[in-house]
Amino acid sequence: MIELKKCCEVPFPEKLFEQFEIKENVIYANVNASKVLGIMKYFIKMHREPLFFILEIPRKKQDIPDGTARNPNNDNDVYFIDGLDSRNACRCLDMLGDFLIKDGLNTFGIGCHESHEEILFGNYNIMTVYAQNPKKYIRLMKRFHIEQTDALITVWDTFDQEHPGKSRRYDSEETGKNIYDIPEAFKKYGMYLYKPDDITA
Repeated sequence: MIELKKCCEVPFPEKLFEQFEIKENVIYANVNASKVLGIMKYFIKMHREPLFFILEIPRKKQDIPDGTARNPNNDNDVYFIDGLDSRNACRCLDMLGDFLIKDGLNTFGIGCHESHEEILFGNYNIMTVYAQNPKKYIRLMKRFHIEQTDALITVWDTFDQEHPGKSRRYDSEETGKNIYDIPEAFKKYGMYLYKPDDITA
C-alpha cells in the first residue's frame, strides 16, 4: 500500500503498491509521497542542461468564459519557470515541493530544455517520466526501491461510479495560502502562465 498525498482519498488503497511500468517512451509509477522530492532531485542531477519548473493547476471556475464547454483536459493553467540550472531547479523543489505534494489538485515537476525529458507528479501519487530512452531511469526507480512490473495498477483502475476517488485543495494551516497563490508569489522568480495563443510562427 502506498503513502498517499494528504489531500487525496481512494476507495481501495490496499490495491496500490509502489511499482513502475514502461510503456513506449513513458514510465508510469505509483510513488510514496515522501519519496517524490528525492526522485526529482536525482532526475535533476542526471541532466547537465537548462531545466524548467512546471506547475499545472485547475482553472478557477470564474476564470472560464461563459458559454465555454468544460473540457477536463484543457481546464488547467500551466505555469513555467524557464532557464534553471540544477541548483535553482532544486531550490524550486525545496520552496514548493512539500506544499505541492500535500495538495490534491496540482501536477508539478521538472523538464529539460534540450532533451525534452520531463518528470511529473500528479493526482493520486502517479509519477510520469517522459524520455526517449525510458530504460535509463530503471536504475533511478530501483534506487528508491520501486520495482518494475508489466501490469501497473494505478488508482484509476480502482475507481467506479460507486467508489470514486476524492482530491481536494490544500490550504496551509499556518498561512492560509493555497496553490492559487503560487503564480503571483513566484513571478519574482520568473514564473509565467503558458498561453499557446501567444506563440506565432
